[in-house]
Amino acid sequence: MNRQEMSEVVHQMNPYARLIPPKAKTVAEFGCGNGSAGMWFKEIQPGCRYVGIDTDETLLREAGERIDLTICGAIDEVDLREHGVSRADCIVYHSGSLGSPRLEEILSGHANLLAPDGQMLFLLDNPGYFRVFMQALLDGGSPPAPSGPTMEELLQILARLGMSPAIGELSSPEDERLRENAKLMAACERYCAAQGTSMGPDLWVRQHVVRAVRKASHKPMEIAVLIGDPICAPMRVWIPNQCCMTSPGVEIREMEIPEGKAYLPPAGDGKQHVFVYQRYVFGELTWGISWLERLRAQGALVVSEIDDCPMRWEHIFSEHRYMEFVGCHAIQTSTRPLAEYLRQYNPNVLVFENHLELLPPKRERENGDTVTVFFGALNRTEDWQEIMPALNDAIREYGARLRFLVTADRAFFDSLRTDCKEYVGGEYNKGNFAPYELYADALARSDIALLPLRDNLFNRMKSDLKFIEAAAYGAVSLASPTVYERTIEDGRTGLIYRSPREFRERLSLLVEDAALRLSLADAAYDYVRHNRMAAQHYEERILAYRELFPRLDELEQGCRERVAALGLDKTYS
Repeated sequence: MNRQEMSEVVHQMNPYARLIPPKAKTVAEFGCGNGSAGMWFKEIQPGCRYVGIDTDETLLREAGERIDLTICGAIDEVDLREHGVSRADCIVYHSGSLGSPRLEEILSGHANLLAPDGQMLFLLDNPGYFRVFMQALLDGGSPPAPSGPTMEELLQILARLGMSPAIGELSSPEDERLRENAKLMAACERYCAAQGTSMGPDLWVRQHVVRAVRKASHKPMEIAVLIGDPICAPMRVWIPNQCCMTSPGVEIREMEIPEGKAYLPPAGDGKQHVFVYQRYVFGELTWGISWLERLRAQGALVVSEIDDCPMRWEHIFSEHRYMEFVGCHAIQTSTRPLAEYLRQYNPNVLVFENHLELLPPKRERENGDTVTVFFGALNRTEDWQEIMPALNDAIREYGARLRFLVTADRAFFDSLRTDCKEYVGGEYNKGNFAPYELYADALARSDIALLPLRDNLFNRMKSDLKFIEAAAYGAVSLASPTVYERTIEDGRTGLIYRSPREFRERLSLLVEDAALRLSLADAAYDYVRHNRMAAQHYEERILAYRELFPRLDELEQGCRERVAALGLDKTYS
C-alpha cells in the first residue's frame, strides 16, 4: 500500500481518530456525532474509555453502539466529573460545540481535569475552505461566520489559561486532486475577481487543528523521513510517524529526494532535528558521503532505517563500503538478532519492533466442518517446499474440509493439489502483490495461518510481524521455530512445528479440534492487544532520539572515525 492508498484508508476510517494521541486511555469528545471517531480510535487504543457528548439525540443513539458512554447536552450543560472523567488524556472539541459565552470558564475547568501530559484538541472549521467558499459564491453570498471562536480568539483564551498551543491543518486527498486541476483554479480566480473578493491562503484547509498542552518540557523536534521503500514504509515509518505527530512539539516531514538534491534542516531554529532514511541506497557513493556530511554538519541526528538483513543486497552495499550504515550516527531496525548483525558496521543500533496500528474487534467464529488455511508471503519458496508434501497429504485426508486462501505466491498456490483454493489479489502486480486490505480480509476469513521459515542466517533476523497480524485477525499460527518461537508460546498462543512430520500432526490437531483453535486464537489476540499495539510503543522512538542528542558530539566523532578507517574521509562537494 503506497502513501496515497494509506491516506485514503485513513479518511475512510475517520480522520479525527488519527489526531488523538494513541496512548490515550480516557478521551472525551464534544460534538461526537455518531461516534465514528471513537469507534475507530478504540481500534487504535483498545484500552480506551471513550466518552461522547452531543446535542443530537438521534446521532447519540448510533454512537451508543460504538463507544463507552454518551451524554446529551451542550458544552455548558455537561459536568465531565459527574460522568467519571478525570485525569483525561485528551478532550476533543469540534467547532460546533464551542459556542458558549462561558467558553473560557468552561475550558479552565476542563484543563484541571487533564492528566499531567493530557491534551486539549480543537478542530476549528475553516470558513475560507474551498468547498465552503465556492458554495457561498455560487449561492451569491459570503462564507458563513465561524460557529465557535476564531483561531485568534481561541489562542488568546489558551494563553490566559497557561496552555501551550501547536497549530496544524486537516485536508483531504480529494481536495489535493482538485487543486491540481488548473482549469478549475483559473475559473475560480476569475470568478472571485469578478465578485471583488479573493481566494484565501488556506483555501485547501478543511479544518485547523489546535493541540494545547501544559508548558512543554522538551525542545521541539522535527523528524524528517526519506522513504526508500514504500512497501515496507507503512509498518516501519508511516504508522509510527502518524502516532508521533500527536506528541506535543513533534513535527514530521516525509519526502522523496531525487539524486543530486538534499534536504538540509535549518540550523539554529531551536529544534532537535532527526533525519531518518528508510531502506535508502545511494545511487552514487561520493554524493552519498557528501550528503551525509552536510546533514551532520547542520546538527541533525542522522539515522538509517533497515528492517531486513542487508546480505540480500550484498553486491550493492559492499560496493558502497556499507556507507549507508557506516556514515550515519545510528541505525534503527526491527529485531535484536538483526541489531547484533548491524553492529559490525555501526555500534549504535536502536531496536523498534513491529507493532500494529489497528486491532479489529475480536472475531466471532462460526461452527462448521470447513477449515480455512491462509498463506501469504513473498520470497518464501525455499521455506515452504519441505512442508508442501505434508499439506497435500492433509488435503488427501480431509478433502473439501480444507480450503486455502493464498496471496503473493503463485507457486505455492499451484502446488496445492485441491480445487478448494482462492488466489487473493491475483490481478495486482502480475499476482505478486495483494493490497493490504485484501491480505487482511483473507486473514480474517481464515482459521489457520501458515508461517514457515527455514533456519538460516537471513531468516533468523526477520520480524514476527506475520504472527501478530494473524493473531489480530483471529487466525491461529502454525509456525516454524525460526523467528516465531521468540514470541509464540507453543500450545497457548499458537503451535510450533520442528519437522515436516510434526507439521502434519499439528495441522491435523488444528483441523479436528475447534475448541483448541478458539483457545489459541483468543490467547494470541489478547497478547497483541496488551503487548504489540503501536499506541503502546510509539513514544519509545521519541525518547530514544532525545537520549541520543546529548551524545551527538560523541556520535559525530564515531562517524568520522568509521569513515576514516575505510579511507573515505574526504569531503565531497
